[in-house]
This record gives sequence, structure tokens and C-alpha cells, in this order.
Amino acid sequence: MRLSILFVRPLTALIPLLVAIPLVLLAIWLVFLKLPAYDRWGLPTGAVSIESLRTHPEAALAYPDAVPSASSVSAQVDHTFFEPGHYNPVANSTMTLFTQISSAQVYTWYDRWLRARGWRRVVAPAHSPMLLSQWSYDRDTREEYSIAFSKASVHSGRRQFTTRYSILPYN
Repeated sequence: MRLSILFVRPLTALIPLLVAIPLVLLAIWLVFLKLPAYDRWGLPTGAVSIESLRTHPEAALAYPDAVPSASSVSAQVDHTFFEPGHYNPVANSTMTLFTQISSAQVYTWYDRWLRARGWRRVVAPAHSPMLLSQWSYDRDTREEYSIAFSKASVHSGRRQFTTRYSILPYN
């Protein structure tokens, strides 16, 4: 009987240590690794990776009857990891699409979709003389979305337009 008491007491003394050690290790991991923080729209407060960009529906948002012809995605490179020629402060997803629908119908569809999700239309001048028209939106201070039809946009009765979703650096 005496022998069993000797084994039970050390084990009961170890229980708090067995609980405390993993908690301390978790706290150290959280502090030093700085798990990514997110803002209220689910955007990382650090650099935005391609994987993170793709989690947002706006990155692949396409008018239902449009046919995609090209797309590109670029990650945001954090300024703390600056290498000459590799600094990219904005994460972008760009798509070029074709549709037989009028630009007014396309703009109306995007306008309804975006406004229903907290976006607001902003007045932005067309960035290129090649653009026929462009509608731009923003959400808070970090997200931008644009839809643009180019002047040379009619091919075989189809109109070409480009969408761009951008996430700006966290300030």
C-alpha cells in the first residue's frame, strides 16, 4: 500500500506541469510567429498571398454569360522583404472576358452584386485612352474593383471587358 502512495503523489504533482507546459509553448508560438491577423472583411493585415486573394469571391467574379479568355493573379510582396525589382504593394486578380450582352447590362449586374456586399461605386477616370468606359468600386480603404470595356472590344459580335480586383497594403 505504501508503495502505491509513492507513485500517486508524484503523478498528481505532474498534472499541473503537463497542462502548463503546452499552454506556455502555445503562447510563445503565438507571440513569436505572429499568426496572421485579419480585418473585418477577412483580409490579412500582412502581405496578401495568392492563396489568400483567391479566397475572396471578387477574385474570380465573372458575369454569368461571359466567356473568360485570360486571367492573372499577383501576390502582394511585403515591404519588409524588399528585394530590388520584386516589390509589389498590391495584390491583383485580373480577368478578360467576352460577352454578347450590352455593357449596360454587364455594369448593372456587377453593380448589384458588389453593392449587396458592401462595395460603393466611386468616380474614377479611365486609366487609358483605349478604354470605352470603366466603373470602379471600393470597400473600405483596402479593396478596389473595376470593370472596363475597351474601345476595340468587339470581336465577332462579342464585347471584351476586363475586371480587376485589388487588395491594397494594410496601413
